[in-house]
Amino acid sequence: MQGATLPDEVIAVRAGRQPLAVAGQAQQILFGDLHVHTTFSPDAFIMATPLTGGTGLHPPADACDFARYCSALDFWSINDHAEGLTPPQVG
Repeated sequence: MQGATLPDEVIAVRAGRQPLAVAGQAQQILFGDLHVHTTFSPDAFIMATPLTGGTGLHPPADACDFARYCSALDFWSINDHAEGLTPPQVG
């Protein structure tokens, strides 16, 4: 499911703040996070529980909402530890 897109005015303002001239060509600086864990990862799960002082469990949807609406990232990537996400395959 895709969320709401940013208004054209917001995109234009962001683009206007970021141009950088390099060798006569306009370039753009983007900001992102390529190492995001949700509470699907065991280490993030443990640290997120209220017992350890965390704020509670956060699935990938929460990470997506935070990246889109709170952090103003241009890109991001979920990197959960997947060893516990699927059942073992017996072959």
